[in-house]
Amino acid sequence: MRSTRATRKAEKSKEMEKKKRRGKREKGQKKKVEEKKNQVEKKRKEKDPEKKNLRERKKITSEKIVLLKGENYTYYLKKILKMLHPDTTISREALNDVNDLMNDIFHRITSEASRFTKDENCCTIVHGKIEMAVKNLFSGLLKKHAIIEGTKAIMKYNRELRK
Repeated sequence: MRSTRATRKAEKSKEMEKKKRRGKREKGQKKKVEEKKNQVEKKRKEKDPEKKNLRERKKITSEKIVLLKGENYTYYLKKILKMLHPDTTISREALNDVNDLMNDIFHRITSEASRFTKDENCCTIVHGKIEMAVKNLFSGLLKKHAIIEGTKAIMKYNRELRK
């Protein structure tokens, strides 16, 4: 009987040692996998520093405006195109061009409006400053329609707030 108990204890201790070794191996393997992932990410960032992350913030030093790279109006542009011309489609290249144009106009308006607010030592851009920026940037009918549509949108927003 003693020999069987001793053999059982020896077998249990061997099994425990094997489990410990397996645990150490698994921990070591996890570390190796994490190290490989980090190396792959570093290589990717070294290849394309511009494509680090779509949501990464980028600063424009001349205007001191913080932009998000992920600003994208393509969904809304497609939606409006389908409403106005259901049979018409648009290529990706054209959609990207229109998206870039929208981003450019947006940033021009906001930078101009921020200049107006800084001149008056204010911290908040209000609709009047945006209207002034639009008047300075655009001309003719484009300016007129932009101001009318902006005023309509503000009035609609205020009505919905009151409800």
